[in-house]
Amino acid sequence: IMNQAFKIRCPLPHCTGWVTQLDPEDGSLFMCDDCGQVWETKAELDAAIAAIIERFPYRAAVYRQTAEGFAVVPEAEEPADYETQVNQEPWA
Repeated sequence: IMNQAFKIRCPLPHCTGWVTQLDPEDGSLFMCDDCGQVWETKAELDAAIAAIIERFPYRAAVYRQTAEGFAVVPEAEEPADYETQVNQEPWA
C-alpha cells in the first residue's frame, strides 16, 4: 500500500518513473514504479536526487528544494520535453 500523498520523479539515469512511499509498516521504503529501485529513507532518496541534478542540471526543473528535502513540482510545471531528455540519458 502506498502513501498517495508522496510522489516524485525517479532520480535514476534514463528513468522517467515515479517514486512513491510505501506504508511505514513496510519499512518506510521509497520505490520507483518503473525501474523498481528502492531507497530505505527519504535522506537516501534526497541524496540520489541531488546527485542526478548535479549530473544532469535540467533535472532540477522537476524537483523543488524545501526544508524537509526535495519535493515534487506539479506535473503541469514540468518541462514539456522532460521525458524526452531523460530517455536520451545513458543507462548508468
